[in-house]
Amino acid sequence: MSEALASIILPTYNRAYCVAATIDGVLRQSYSALEVIVVDDGSTDGTGRLITEKYAADRRVRYHYRANGGVSAARNTGIGLARGAVLVFCDSDDLWAENKLLLQMATFQRFPEVNLVWTDVSAVDPQGVMIHERYTRVCYPAWRTQPVDSMFERSEALSAFLPEQLAGAEGGRVYVGDVFATMVAGTLINMPAVAVRAALPARVGNFDESMKTGEDYDFNLRVCGVGPVAFIDVPTLRYRIGAPDQLTRPTLYADQARNWFRTLARVVDVERLPAGLSRRRMRSILVGKYQWLGMAEIECGNRRAGRAALWRSIKLGSRSKIVWLAFFTTFLPRGLEESVRTLVRSLRARARAVKSPS
Repeated sequence: MSEALASIILPTYNRAYCVAATIDGVLRQSYSALEVIVVDDGSTDGTGRLITEKYAADRRVRYHYRANGGVSAARNTGIGLARGAVLVFCDSDDLWAENKLLLQMATFQRFPEVNLVWTDVSAVDPQGVMIHERYTRVCYPAWRTQPVDSMFERSEALSAFLPEQLAGAEGGRVYVGDVFATMVAGTLINMPAVAVRAALPARVGNFDESMKTGEDYDFNLRVCGVGPVAFIDVPTLRYRIGAPDQLTRPTLYADQARNWFRTLARVVDVERLPAGLSRRRMRSILVGKYQWLGMAEIECGNRRAGRAALWRSIKLGSRSKIVWLAFFTTFLPRGLEESVRTLVRSLRARARAVKSPS
């Protein structure tokens, strides 16, 4: 295949303890036409010195320091600096498999209509111990709404367009299609596994810098709204979860839920729903999303906002006893409310355990 330049956008903040391992994994890729744009988002731990000294002789690594502005601002800075035909996003604590970039670039070449390519990931703990070899379907409930073959229009074996030794796991496939309607219900895409054509941000917009969480869903949904995408059903990176410096704390759940509604408002016209998304399905999605928002607001102590969201869920048809119970607790004195909320959490955990596969 012809080697178009791939620009790896790697934002980092105070990760001198692990960012070099991530960069080294990118530089070891079997696909050689690449540049690594490290956007230092105001680190104070010596990250800049480490990178400029360690990679001074490697012209593929470009270091850029900026005042702290968050991951969206850092990614947007990287987009502005990129020279490649494809933008590849990378978290500064992940480790890439040797053929990750080649699989994605080959998929872009094989399917010229595709705007975004992402892969499965493996989840590891902060010490690198494997938790889930195939994490994407575990992480995102939207994957469990329908079989993968019905989610995409078509699929093809990786071995059909790559030598067997490069195609990865035996039986590895790439799935291609329009997944916008499915993505409205919830994300299918893990951001550190994403590559997009470089022209896309100018068409759909950059990352929303006002969002502290959910900015990846917002961006990816906009990309999915303008054409087909491709999923490579092979894990190509080790994705670290559970570290204290990651933006996955429960205190951010309410913000993430609010941002889902912000995203929906600008990409979906509820009066003219896109193909594949019926009014009945949209109503069902909103029932669940208002429940999510309401529960998250209550967990953050925002009783009035939580009550309003839960009432929207109920009005749209929620029959969940947990929703009703949580709704009524918002009228109780705070001391009694906390006892009932503990019961609600227990019931929700039990319900999730029953639904989860063994």
